[in-house]
Amino acid sequence: MISPRTIRGTRRAAWLVTSFLALALGDVASAQKAGATPVRTSDRSERREFSLFLRQFTAPEFTKPDVTLPGFGTNTGKLQIENTTLLGVQFGYNIREQVSLNLEFAYGRPDFKGSWGSKTFSGNGTIFTGDINVEYNLLKKPLTPFAGAGVGFMYFDSQIRKGSPEVYCWYDYWWGYYNCTTTQDTRDTTEFTYNLAGGIRWDMNETLFMKASYRAMWANIGSSGTTLFPQFVVTFGWMW
Repeated sequence: MISPRTIRGTRRAAWLVTSFLALALGDVASAQKAGATPVRTSDRSERREFSLFLRQFTAPEFTKPDVTLPGFGTNTGKLQIENTTLLGVQFGYNIREQVSLNLEFAYGRPDFKGSWGSKTFSGNGTIFTGDINVEYNLLKKPLTPFAGAGVGFMYFDSQIRKGSPEVYCWYDYWWGYYNCTTTQDTRDTTEFTYNLAGGIRWDMNETLFMKASYRAMWANIGSSGTTLFPQFVVTFGWMW
């Protein structure tokens, strides 16, 4: 069941994307009404890109069986990652006017809640994603719809400690005494992902562009199987 917080976050992201589309289409309409000569072609071929993006990340509850806690036993664990915003960077190259490749990374600190058997827990985790994507611009114009697909990974660290702490010591030859530090593993997971995306791109001038899109990302997590992570993305970028 999708939580009310997830629904509200999705509505806010959809409003942001809709506002972007209205801004882009309104700018084109104003230019045409003023008698300006519309730009009929774009200039993306063989150009590099750097972008910053915000991604509205939502996730359903997923289940992982046979989670062992030292001293407590083994039970089924459930986890719900709360709706959050990821900040990311993207590096791209336009192979042709309508085809581009990009490499992107995103980072966020979502809240989460879950259960282990009859016990409940909550906290603040870390999420990191990486993807290689291909995008196809339907039109050879500054304002164009586009479709994309990609593969990558999703790393989530709950910051919940597991196992016993490990102590490492070393001798400091400069100061002449031993230093020690303690580390402890945390419960985390790394999953293979794949995605499909669709949206609109607006090349505002020869250098700056914006994109707004919806991305459906899937990952195979625990007994939940293949899980859908719906995402709205707004991108601001530079070409050279």
